[in-house]
Amino acid sequence: MKTCLQLWGGFEKSVEKTLEKASSYPYKTHLIWSHTPLAARYIAYSLKPTGCYPLKTLLSLSIAYMPEDSSIKHLNIWVKRLNKMGIYHFGELINIPRKALLQHFNQDLVYYLDRLLGKKSDPQKIVTFDQTFSTDICLDFPVIQQETLMFAIRKLLSRLQTIMYKKTKSVIEIEVILHSETNGKYLLSLTLAQPESSTTKIQPLILLKLEHLAIESGIIKIDLNVKLWVSQIPSIEDFWGKPNTLSDQHTELLNRLTARLGQNNIQSLKVTMDHRPERAWSHCQPETSYVSIKKEQRTASSSSVKTIESKIPTLHRRPVWLLETPKMLNASDEAPYYQGSLRLIWGPERIESGWWEADSIARDYFIGQHPKGSHYWIFKPIHTGIAGKQHWFLQGIFS
Repeated sequence: MKTCLQLWGGFEKSVEKTLEKASSYPYKTHLIWSHTPLAARYIAYSLKPTGCYPLKTLLSLSIAYMPEDSSIKHLNIWVKRLNKMGIYHFGELINIPRKALLQHFNQDLVYYLDRLLGKKSDPQKIVTFDQTFSTDICLDFPVIQQETLMFAIRKLLSRLQTIMYKKTKSVIEIEVILHSETNGKYLLSLTLAQPESSTTKIQPLILLKLEHLAIESGIIKIDLNVKLWVSQIPSIEDFWGKPNTLSDQHTELLNRLTARLGQNNIQSLKVTMDHRPERAWSHCQPETSYVSIKKEQRTASSSSVKTIESKIPTLHRRPVWLLETPKMLNASDEAPYYQGSLRLIWGPERIESGWWEADSIARDYFIGQHPKGSHYWIFKPIHTGIAGKQHWFLQGIFS
């Protein structure tokens, strides 16, 4: 309050400005100033008029108006016990010695009184309002045409744009409810793959939903509700201060695909912390931002590098295309065979993991080259398989 008093030039001006701002909200405002937050609530619950009250005001208040707090339990029960002891007012309560309060009650009540009187600090939690936004528009006559409906929806989106600008928000989930003249409802639910702060990019997504909607009766009212929004993410700019058009195109494409196909039908891939190739990746929701991957440039002296390794594909000797399950290969003179004999050009690389689970592996991996130039990621188990033989398996294909 000290900074507010300095800003507005005194207590009276601060009260005037606060009431002026509070009148714009659809709530009944009751302003109380006191030396602690709990004391202000206590006085407000006692139905005192708007004003600033000193500590002595609390002495005459009934303890029945003491506000409940998350740090104290059974306050109502304690008030009834105090009444049976002949204690009805706050002044009588604070005259009881601390030792007597601790003996008949517990530390919570003493701590509560210390916070109310300002003897203990009382940090307040930040008040957050419901993170939603709702608006509606009533049409003058029943409407079925998409163009007319979109005209009304654009008006609702313009209101949303104003709120997003003021609150620096980006929306993720929106729903549009169309009320028909026969008391029916049509729901257009839109979940974006990434937060969006521009309603001009949201309009075509709603239109995609509207085109697949079969409206049988005229629409007389439209509601627009924001189910989820987040703080706005600053736009990514390049070295010259220009927007990253590639990032914007990526976001727009994901949102269009999500609007057309549904959120559950859009998936991306991510790397998991597992050495087993079958478990080295998994599905996930599309990333909310670009992650730049810096390729490691490994250098080595020419004497320690075999010339044959210059023919090995990049990507750290890992193929992008992995089979869902390894495929057993035929063998020709104990050499792997897949649509032709494969020549081993790199390996072995031993991967032995998952020993703590039932699905453990112990394999030697190689890169095999087909006579036509194709490269395959193949392996053979370390331990012998069927009939004491070590079979070859195809794990992945290099592009």
